[in-house]
Amino acid sequence: MVRVRTPRWAVWVERWDQQQQDSFPAREERFNTILEVLETRIPRKFTVLDLGCGPGSLSLRVLRRFPNARSIGVDVDPVMLKLGQETVGTVGGRMRWVSADLRHRDWASKLPVRKVNASISTNALHWLAPEKLRRVYHDVYNLLPRRGVFLNGDWLPAKAEGPMTQHLFLRIYRQRQRQIHRPVGWIDWNQWWRQLEREPSLRDLFAMRRRIFPRLHPREAHLSAEDHLRALRRAGFREVRVLTQNLDDRVLLAIK
Repeated sequence: MVRVRTPRWAVWVERWDQQQQDSFPAREERFNTILEVLETRIPRKFTVLDLGCGPGSLSLRVLRRFPNARSIGVDVDPVMLKLGQETVGTVGGRMRWVSADLRHRDWASKLPVRKVNASISTNALHWLAPEKLRRVYHDVYNLLPRRGVFLNGDWLPAKAEGPMTQHLFLRIYRQRQRQIHRPVGWIDWNQWWRQLEREPSLRDLFAMRRRIFPRLHPREAHLSAEDHLRALRRAGFREVRVLTQNLDDRVLLAIK
């Protein structure tokens, strides 16, 4: 009988974080901004909904910073959910993982609760088409209490930016990437997926993933920051704004 080697889950997640940091140099700033808002806006004991949670990078930071917090991570990618479950786990029952597709109307019905104190997301919602994004924001609005907050950290360009500004931003972005110290064995986003796909014990999960995403990753919707802000206002949020910006890396804040 052939024995299937168990993947080194922690190593794969570490490599994931490395290539994400390389792609988004302001990633930790984004995380810290979200944590600061949670600290000032909601009770000490709270439940947060992490949309497109991936392997749980943001949820883990929330749970480490707030010992009384709970997080519900939602993602449709079975590979990502497996990585998170194997590395982050349940954190003593404070972390719950939900397989749900934000592109589908019934995603919120799969949550274990009907209300959360806050909702967060990073580097995930830019994949949604306009009508699906509007529906997700409407659903999030209904899940939050009055004065509840939603925070979305993502790479979101502005419609108002002209070609010269875009070119400037791109040059600065590439310059920052060249200055990043990459450890021995560093791999980029595409290499990470290709190598992970060769893990024998993940064969079934990757087959499932290919049924969900026929491509390696779905096409980006390329919506602007203004598109997201408009969709949040249409969902009913009273106060909506860009909270922080570093080039086109933005954190959006919406208060119900």
